This record gives sequence, structure tokens and C-alpha cells, in this order.
Amino acid sequence: MEEEPFADATETLAALAHKLKEDLPVSASMHNSILIHARGHAEDFTFYTLSKHPDAHVVLWLDQERKRLALHCRKTELDLLAEALQKTQLLDWQSTLVAFHVPDYIQETLQEVARARSGKEFMKQEAVSFAFHQPSPSEPLKCKAGWRVCRLGREGVRHMLETSKFQSQNSLEAMLRFLRAAPSVGVYRDPDAHTETVIDVASLSFGDDQERPIAWISTSAHGNLGVLMTEEEHRGQGLGSLVTQVAARMLETQGYIPVVYVEPDNIPSLGMFSKLDGWKECHRAAWMLHFHARSGQRSN
Repeated sequence: MEEEPFADATETLAALAHKLKEDLPVSASMHNSILIHARGHAEDFTFYTLSKHPDAHVVLWLDQERKRLALHCRKTELDLLAEALQKTQLLDWQSTLVAFHVPDYIQETLQEVARARSGKEFMKQEAVSFAFHQPSPSEPLKCKAGWRVCRLGREGVRHMLETSKFQSQNSLEAMLRFLRAAPSVGVYRDPDAHTETVIDVASLSFGDDQERPIAWISTSAHGNLGVLMTEEEHRGQGLGSLVTQVAARMLETQGYIPVVYVEPDNIPSLGMFSKLDGWKECHRAAWMLHFHARSGQRSN
């Protein structure tokens, strides 16, 4: 039996995250996800590197059911990635697979392997990635009178999951445990806040467990900021920009690389991130879905 090309990298996650910083910004979400797991804030994924090429930047993460995955490599390492995907027994190509945040230069390699191993291609949902970095001190962020900014409490997390098309599969209790450490931000009504206040990003309190925010954003174990939302009646007041900037600074202070993925038809979010201070468009990526008849779903 041929040797498995991927080796479990659990014991070296912190070092692996540090190595992938050399490939920023394209490696941002993979770097963040590895670091989240290295710190014990999540246990969703197992990370693998190449057993015969330990110095390569080829990384695969898989969820516990081996149905969700993400990939990283340098452009010069596509042949190594393709060879490993052709030989690995970690992936069942006769089932449904979902690949997250696949950079544009990896997508055709993944398609070629899928065609060779299953006769099927991945369907793609394109996204534009934006990364945040402010090398010099920036102006303090401020919250207007009538509002307060907090991390999400129980009701905030519940409402976020209820309204999200990307995080709805996560349980409330699991997400609450994760967000005790990973950044989340919500804007709450506060009639007692009579003046504008400076937001202390380093020590935000949690929102009340019975209180629902009017705007919010959260970190995901996939390594990106997401589920950005403002209640419809409060849009146009800059709340989405505010929670995004607070969350980005929180992530930076914790050693993460703030990154978001925006679908091309999401015109409001594309416009916001194109104008937000510190954010820069960096590359195209995609969610890629591989359906197979055995799973009971129609393949493309």
C-alpha cells in the first residue's frame, strides 16, 4: 500500500502558523485557523503537511468528518500539492466535499485532481478577499451616543447564528465557547450613553446574555471575519464599518491577520471594504463544492 503523503501537524501548529506568515496575505485565513487551534480555542480541524517535504508550505486542513477542507501552498509548490492530493487516502472523492477559501491559483489544480479521482468537477462560488493592516498608530475608534460596543453575549450569538447562511450549522454552545476567546463585536442600544465614547479595543466587555445587538461581526474557526450584519432599520449609519474596524484591531492585537471574503454580487460590502481605512483587496478565492451521486445530491 502506498504511503500516505500527508502527516498530522498537530504537534507543530504554532511553528506552522509562523512559517505561513511568509506567504501573507494569501495565507491569512489558513494562518489564523492554525493559530486558533494551536491556542486551543477550537478543535474543529486537523492540519496536515507533507511528510516527505517538511520544509514545503503545503497545508491541508480537514474537519472531523473529512468533508470540509482548505488548502494552502506557494505557487511554486502546485506540483507537490497535486501529487499529494492524487495519492492521499484522507479524502473520499466519491462523497460530497467542500473546500473553503481556495486561492485562485490553486483552483485548477484542485479541479484536475477531482476529475482524475472522481470524474467530477467542483462547483465554485467566487469571493474577493480583503486583508487589514495598519502599520502605524491610528485614530481611536468612537461609539456615538445612544449605543455601546461589546463582544457578543448569548442572545447576540444566538441571533447571529439564526440569521447567518454560513455559520448556522454551528451549535450555540460550541460558538459561545469559541467566542469567549476569539473576537466578536456587536453594537447595542444604550439610552444611558449620553455622549460619544472612545472604544477600548483591548478590554471590551461582553453584551448582556438577554440583549440582542443591532449590528455584529464574528471570527470563524476558518480563520476569517464574517457574518457581518446590521439590522435593516439601522443601516446607513456606519455600524457595519464600526464593528468591522473594532474586530480587525482586536484580531491584530491577538496576533491574527484580519481577513474577509466577500461575494462579488455583495455590492454594499465590496464598497465598504474598498473604502475602509487599512483594508486592501488582495486576491480572488472560492468556496468549491464537490457533489457525488452516492451522497444523494446532484453533481454538476
